[in-house]
Amino acid sequence: MKRLFTLCTLFILASAHAAEPPAQQDPAALVRLAQDYLYGQASRLPGKVTVQVHSLDERIHAAACAHPEAFLPGNSRLWGHTLVGVRCNAPQRWTLYLQANITIHGNYLVSTGALTRGQTVESSQFTVVSGDLTRLPSDLVTDISQAEGKALTISLPAGTPLRTSVLRAQTTIQPGQPVKLVSHGNGFDISAEAQAITPAEAGQRVEVRVAGGGVVTGIAGNGNTVLVNW
Repeated sequence: MKRLFTLCTLFILASAHAAEPPAQQDPAALVRLAQDYLYGQASRLPGKVTVQVHSLDERIHAAACAHPEAFLPGNSRLWGHTLVGVRCNAPQRWTLYLQANITIHGNYLVSTGALTRGQTVESSQFTVVSGDLTRLPSDLVTDISQAEGKALTISLPAGTPLRTSVLRAQTTIQPGQPVKLVSHGNGFDISAEAQAITPAEAGQRVEVRVAGGGVVTGIAGNGNTVLVNW
């Protein structure tokens, strides 16, 4: 009788244990993991970053994971409304995606008056304002050093945010412009007068015509200088 009672007890305990549901991953922990990950990834962005990760749908359940890891899906970005992934490799493999919103409060430049196409950008033409950068074009100029000395490719009305896509480097050398060819070597410096054939910005290749009609290719420098390797 005692043996029968013991067997019945073991059977009941085993059945109760088998009926226990598998341990579930804490959804709040996944939200915290995703939020910390996004803050870390966005730390290099200009301005003050705020991250909000939305809670998981209550109908979604995942098995407990000792070391879940967050990641940014290939089609997501650290800007505005986005997605962040969380995955587990063991003991069970699963991947979940959470919706998130990233706001960046920072400074950007706005024109103080109307500017015309081709005009050279100067610091006096712009003022610094602040706002949520994620609600504005992604190529905003946030520091005048990014734009000063460059030319506008379009006209800008007063109060227009400055973007890098409407800027181009100034042409340093124009066709027909007199230039000075310069070459430096081990123990020698050579210079000669020439005339530019092609336009070029600083650092670009440019063709020039030397005395006698020959054509030489060099690298445009500052001002009207062209660096040539003889």
